[in-house]
Amino acid sequence: MSESENTENNEFEMIIRDGGNGCFTNEMKMPAATLRTIDKAPVNPTGAGNAFSAAYVVCRGTGSSVKEAASIATAVGAVVCEYEHLPPWSLE
Repeated sequence: MSESENTENNEFEMIIRDGGNGCFTNEMKMPAATLRTIDKAPVNPTGAGNAFSAAYVVCRGTGSSVKEAASIATAVGAVVCEYEHLPPWSLE
């Protein structure tokens, strides 16, 4: 893309993580995902923000809409909060 094309295209994307309150994008507010813990409280939120960011970027990079990416990323961040250590991920 040439510099003139980049200058003419003023589109941008912004996402703000808001912890247990979900996230905001330049298009909308995404509510927090419900935790599946007994008391609905996080067990260990360490890494939830990083997991959220990674999921959001992957979703957008593979063609998901902002709303879909924010929804998936919010869910991924919530899953990380549900375990004392890393969640038991599986590709099966």
